[in-house]
Amino acid sequence: MKKRNFFAIFMATLVCIAPSELFSQEEISGIVTYHNEEATPLAGVDVSLLDLNGNLLETVTSGENGEYLFAGIEEGEYLLKASYDQPAFDAISLEDVMLLLQSLNGYTSLEPIQELAADVDGNGIVNDDDYFMIIENWYLYGAPFPVGEWIFEEKLVIAGSKEDDGVGGSVTGDVQGGFDPEKGGSNYLNFYKTNNYLEVLPGHINKLPISIDNNTNIGSFCIELYYDNQIVDVKSIESELSNYRYIITDNKIKIIWADINLEGISINSTSNLFSIDFDLKDKNADLNKEIFFLGSESKITDVKGNTYYNIGITYPSLKYKQIFSWEVKNYPNPFREYTYIDYSLPETGNVQLYITDISGKLIKSLINEIQPEGNYKTEVDGSALNPGIYFYQLIFTGSERNTVKNKLIKIE
Repeated sequence: MKKRNFFAIFMATLVCIAPSELFSQEEISGIVTYHNEEATPLAGVDVSLLDLNGNLLETVTSGENGEYLFAGIEEGEYLLKASYDQPAFDAISLEDVMLLLQSLNGYTSLEPIQELAADVDGNGIVNDDDYFMIIENWYLYGAPFPVGEWIFEEKLVIAGSKEDDGVGGSVTGDVQGGFDPEKGGSNYLNFYKTNNYLEVLPGHINKLPISIDNNTNIGSFCIELYYDNQIVDVKSIESELSNYRYIITDNKIKIIWADINLEGISINSTSNLFSIDFDLKDKNADLNKEIFFLGSESKITDVKGNTYYNIGITYPSLKYKQIFSWEVKNYPNPFREYTYIDYSLPETGNVQLYITDISGKLIKSLINEIQPEGNYKTEVDGSALNPGIYFYQLIFTGSERNTVKNKLIKIE
């Protein structure tokens, strides 16, 4: 009798616990991947399991191949959330900017993970504010996004379901998701001086044009230039392109532009991308040495976001501008019959030399011709002139126009 009672109690207990303890043990498993690509699993991601009220049940860390597993889970629906405490790699590029613009202009649709990456301000809407935040805050100033460096999908999952395809994550702003950490920006552009010269002056604002060496239809560019701040003081950046943005630090320039209308701009060697306004701090600097250096973030794309490779970014060589300096003298003065006018030319140009009376009336034209650099002596025959005061005027037109006017006195 006692044995029969014990067996009955045991069976009753088993019936009570079986539904919850013996027959409802399920698993939730999957892989954390970058942009839902199987080829790019993410290890070390904290994956949290929550009930539908938001209560945290358990957290596991994804393994070497991105896998995660929650075992011994009751049947039902749960919420998966993920987070990553590793620094974000440098994944945002002009391709992401152009893809975002294509979406905003209605030319393409973003996948859910792409929309999540594009919503950098975290307001749940992908719009122009996200574009400007990427361009202004991140590209120029390196400012963090409100949603943080990493974003992950939040997923509703069913314990025991075989349809769970894992959790997708992305670096915030990496809309395209095609980041290749093995590919550096240094292979994109060539940066070199041309054989043309820009004449510069210390103490003046000089404009250095930055151009492309062939005809190219561009949709966006980011040019990063470092400069020797012991030699030059960069003041500002100018461009005929609208909506360009730039930043100047102690030794770096960064300028970024994208065609928000996706029409493209044709640029060639005669139409500059932009110009750099600078002053020479070192008045005795060797201008043959390299002063500007291209940074690895520099890149140019077409309107579809395709990167151009091996495009030449050019700038003229620098040389000091020669300050026009010439000597003009005449002797004897006063004179009776003849006087001589000596002058020196620092460069080739047109020379005009003539004599006027005190009222400015032309008396005699002596020279009107092109003369090369050098020293000259001109004889003035004044034997037919009446005694009095006259003027000679020497006008030289070379790279600049320069005039000298001096008094001549004829005596008896």
